[in-house]
Amino acid sequence: MRQLSNPPPPQSTFLSSCSLIDARFLCGVVLCTGRYYATSRDDKMSCVQCRDGMDCFATGMILADVPSQSGWWRSDNASLSFLQCLQPSNCVNGRCAPNRIGALCAVCEVGYHMATQGAECEKCASQSASIAGTIGFSILIAAALGVVFYVIWRTENIIIPKSTPWKEVRAFTVCYQSSVYASRLC
Repeated sequence: MRQLSNPPPPQSTFLSSCSLIDARFLCGVVLCTGRYYATSRDDKMSCVQCRDGMDCFATGMILADVPSQSGWWRSDNASLSFLQCLQPSNCVNGRCAPNRIGALCAVCEVGYHMATQGAECEKCASQSASIAGTIGFSILIAAALGVVFYVIWRTENIIIPKSTPWKEVRAFTVCYQSSVYASRLC
């Protein structure tokens, strides 16, 4: 049986006999209890209180074993930094929600998109559907502009009657020619 060279740290228990913990038989080891995790599994270990975002649910956890709570994220198993997700539904049980990646699980995987912040990532439409939609929308806009220009062109004569300057020019020319030849009748 293993003897301790140092007394066990506070918030820990010493297993002098073998016990089944988390599907492993552990014999003669010190385990942190409650809301504490171990810094290592050797004689120099200490028990550290779990921070916000850590899911310290079991006895005998070391930092690498501690998952994030739902709504929290951490970059890797060695990180002490647990960050609250921008959208709690993006971070589920210590992992990113389906089709999400990146820091704080805020980005959709390649081939997925989100309509609004916080929405689930949905599969992107196929390229042919996107092209067809773009062409259809362009035709609709062109038709609408055509109707607007046609209506303006047709109503222009009604609202503002067109007058050609030729009548005025012809009258002036006639008067001028008359004045030159006939003593200024205009």
